[in-house]
Order: sequence, then C-alpha cells, then structure tokens
Amino acid sequence: MRRIRDSEGRDWDVGVGRESYGMHVAMFMPAAGGGDVRQSMLAADTWLAAEQYLGEAGDDELRDLLERARPWGDPSGPGF
Repeated sequence: MRRIRDSEGRDWDVGVGRESYGMHVAMFMPAAGGGDVRQSMLAADTWLAAEQYLGEAGDDELRDLLERARPWGDPSGPGF
C-alpha cells in the first residue's frame, strides 16, 4: 500500500485490486475516508507483479493513474 497526494492536496491510499478475468487494478481510496474509491487498470499479469509495480512507481506516475482512474464499480470498467 502506498500513499500519494494529488494535485489538489488530497491524500490517497493506493493498493492492488482485482477485476473480472484476473485483471489487476490500482485501487485509490481517499485517506480521509469517504466513498470516492477509484480504480485504474495495471499492465500486470500477476498480483505480485502489480504489487511490485506499485512499490516501484514514482508518485508522478501514480498521480497520472489516479487522473485516468474511474469510480469503482463504473460499468464502463476501470480506467486505462
């Protein structure tokens, strides 16, 4: 799990989640709580690879993922 700060100064906790068909996503949860959970697709074949990516990615890269993320449960799927 990582914590990043977005361009508006809000803190987000970031972890790995799984979508259907084994796709891995970055799950962004507001550190202050609330229901604004967001998800963005990760290019990872395994849970371990997704965890390693989150551990090695820079904050700017994670902020880019957050900007492309869609609300969790969005019927159009996770952001790419």
